[in-house]
Amino acid sequence: MCGIIGYIGHRTDCVQSVILPGLAAMEERGYDSAGVACLRAGQMLRARAIGKLGELRLCPEIQEMDEVGAAIGHTRWATHGGVTVKNTHPHADCTGGLVVIHNGIIENHDELRRELKEHGHHLSSQTDTELIAHLIEEAFQAHETLEEAVRLAVSHLKGTWGLVILSARFPNELVVARHGSPILIGIGNGEMFVASLEDAFTRHTKRFNVLPENSVRTVRANGFTGSELPVITAEEMNQVSSAPFAHFMLKEIMEQPDTALRTTNFGARLIIEDGTAKLGGLEGRRDELLGCRHLRLVACGTASFAAGLGAHWLEEFGGFETVQMIAACDARPRLFPPGTAFLAISQSGETYDVLEALKAAKRGGHSVFSIVNRVGKAIARETGCGIYTNAGVEKAVASTKVFLAQSVALLLLTAWFGRQREKMNRSQGRALGRALNELPDQIRCVLEMNNSELLALATRFFISPNCYFLGRGPAYWIAAEGALKIKEVAYIHAEAYNAGEMKHGPIALIENGFPVIGIVLDDEYTSATMNNLQEAKARGAYIVVVAPNRLKLPTDLADLVLRFPNSHHLTSPLLATVPLQLLAYYSALALGHDPDRPRNLAKSVTVS
Repeated sequence: MCGIIGYIGHRTDCVQSVILPGLAAMEERGYDSAGVACLRAGQMLRARAIGKLGELRLCPEIQEMDEVGAAIGHTRWATHGGVTVKNTHPHADCTGGLVVIHNGIIENHDELRRELKEHGHHLSSQTDTELIAHLIEEAFQAHETLEEAVRLAVSHLKGTWGLVILSARFPNELVVARHGSPILIGIGNGEMFVASLEDAFTRHTKRFNVLPENSVRTVRANGFTGSELPVITAEEMNQVSSAPFAHFMLKEIMEQPDTALRTTNFGARLIIEDGTAKLGGLEGRRDELLGCRHLRLVACGTASFAAGLGAHWLEEFGGFETVQMIAACDARPRLFPPGTAFLAISQSGETYDVLEALKAAKRGGHSVFSIVNRVGKAIARETGCGIYTNAGVEKAVASTKVFLAQSVALLLLTAWFGRQREKMNRSQGRALGRALNELPDQIRCVLEMNNSELLALATRFFISPNCYFLGRGPAYWIAAEGALKIKEVAYIHAEAYNAGEMKHGPIALIENGFPVIGIVLDDEYTSATMNNLQEAKARGAYIVVVAPNRLKLPTDLADLVLRFPNSHHLTSPLLATVPLQLLAYYSALALGHDPDRPRNLAKSVTVS
């Protein structure tokens, strides 16, 4: 799935003036096919093509798309079904008079496909999206309006969707629906636009609404149904406001469900059937990267902890002889063994130490690629190969949502290498893909949990100038990130240690009431980590445990427990991060600090 654009209004040339330019504005998100549908004199017309938009513009059907008042368009990145014209959006029902475009993934597509075939529907594609058109067709048996039919249809769906529906029976309206995949409604003068990204329509209007999660609306030329929505302007988007939150840090923490979706390109980067990931930014150098025997992940600050997580995953599943995370300021590419791939990870895409190490790696003849957030930044230009996290603007100095995005990108990379090198089997890859699909909803759950406990813990830092964060395996990197956040925004001296290192020195500082935050994932390290926490408890430490719901803890271990939903073992560390981010935020507030602008820190470090 990729880009969505729709129009209804007075422009009879809307296919040429709105839809095709709107699709072009979203091209950088990547796609392998594209299509348009419109109503002309009551007849539904469709044009679909494989390849770039230039191929679509050459379709004979496009030339017939004049004198129309409503149209929709879509760029597709194949998930369910191969790259074929039949699998390209828009998809139609049996009558051909109703068409749908869709971003997201329908998880119960096999069950729906069987049911629709039993009901006599003729399905012409391999996609999950086509099923939605036929579900709406069925819903017309019980409902008279398009909006009501769409509501009934989406009630049968499991997964994520951003939908736009056009019907010949209702020529003066579009219906939009959203669950986990964004839809924006652009406001014009006697015309309305819908899109998955504001760039698709900002040449025509600078004012738009965001369709609320889990909603269905009818859009007409003069407005839309339902309650009023806040109007956002493109200028406000460029300036970026923390509203409705008091600070950017909290806003960005709360945006993480959407961030997880964006990094998987709303599911388009997940090929769940094959248990792998589709990473177009690597395909041009696929053979070169797969030929590398060693991997070095190079980063600074928060990105280095994401890199540490990634190194743990890629060591297990990536099929490399050696995998190592290296702080960029200490990287010495001249000592890397032959056959080393150099992975640069940076939020800004311009981090000085990462960029210098990258240039040295290139001079040494090593293969280079990158994970960055913004298109066209220096590191991306230098590597010419990599993964964009697509996390959006992050204004708070302390990184939160970009850490999540980098970690998700590294999981995608793990699946990409692991499946092609047969170090991750199909079943394991499918399980990871499903877990990444579930991640946004699980993050939402975490954001609604533990609030009273976090506020109580934050006030404790009034009397605690020091604290430890402990974890083993992947949990160590979450402990490191939690400690960094507390240092950055609350100015509390926090140290992260591998829990097994406690008795080799750090335990000497433990005294009565000393806070120790233990990240305990339900994995091979669980028992050992709890033993280390018991050792600290026996010396008077105040023990806080961050753990999944299913994990049973000894009744006498924790003074406070912060829970998160049960999940796949590879995504569990990402859920454990969220309460630590909130703890840092609330601690900063409790101590009277501005969490967005910590002293002595800059968002992008572009000097040595």
